[in-house]
Amino acid sequence: MKPGYLCVLAMSAGLLGGCGGVFAQPQAPTESNGINLHVCGRPAMDDKGVSRPLMTPEYVSYGNFFLQNALSAKAIFPTSGEDELDAAASCYGRALQLSRESYEATLGMGVIHVSRAQTAIESRHTDDAKASLIAAKQMLGTAYMIRRGAFEPLFYLAWVASLEDETKQAISILDELKAAGYRPGAVALLYGSIQEEEGAKEASQKAYQQVIREGWPEEAVDFAKGKIK
Repeated sequence: MKPGYLCVLAMSAGLLGGCGGVFAQPQAPTESNGINLHVCGRPAMDDKGVSRPLMTPEYVSYGNFFLQNALSAKAIFPTSGEDELDAAASCYGRALQLSRESYEATLGMGVIHVSRAQTAIESRHTDDAKASLIAAKQMLGTAYMIRRGAFEPLFYLAWVASLEDETKQAISILDELKAAGYRPGAVALLYGSIQEEEGAKEASQKAYQQVIREGWPEEAVDFAKGKIK
């Protein structure tokens, strides 16, 4: 599975705002790419210029911002974006220190580990990949426990299963998400990528065509169009 999928899928699943500079929601503070990578280790300033500690939502917003930048970079250069991943992990980690049951921070940490597993697999670093996959499952499982019935952790757990070559498990999870009506375009995109990896051309093409029929989000549709043969 190619690294570029992760950014498009994370965006399709609603975690990110886009794969080319569109802010995730909630928006990170407005310094764009000029935001210092160590911002989560520094206090914020109030309206009077007095320093104050950052709060959980601010840490999560910064984490989302850096995670989006990291995955956008990896969509182009698979080994890039590591500094941004570290910054995102720092921000989410600070959020979890303040709020141990922050669903958003826990989910974000899970996606970071999925990304690192993806990079390690591409680089043939087997031990690193295994460690990241274990960490991803722990964080995504925790996110699901925090917010029972949430679909996002299941979506990324399907991705993890595919990275572990547990295709049947991945498909089973996606079938459950499809039955629940969760983001059909995102589910079809991941389903198509899994079938493509398995060499099931007809199934993958049907899935990509479904993404196009869904018509949203735009990046996912463009990605799918590039896969139609």
